[in-house]
Amino acid sequence: MAANGQVGEIGGVDKKIIAAHDSGAKVFFCPYVKPTKTNLAMEENHQTNYQVAKTTAAKYAPGMKVVPVTTFQDAINYLNKQ
Repeated sequence: MAANGQVGEIGGVDKKIIAAHDSGAKVFFCPYVKPTKTNLAMEENHQTNYQVAKTTAAKYAPGMKVVPVTTFQDAINYLNKQ
């Protein structure tokens, strides 16, 4: 996370989803970067963190909600609505 609250892609998001699920988490805040040809070309398997997280959660973490965030404030806003 940057000093201004912006979040960026993280490594091993698939493993983090599984670990969060195994720990009992029901929500996973995932960095969201709009998919473009340029950034997808640089990503492993040509998918963003959010795409990988959604696919992994559907397969290995049923019931887990993957919440896309671009800033720390996005996460706070989500929590305040719950």
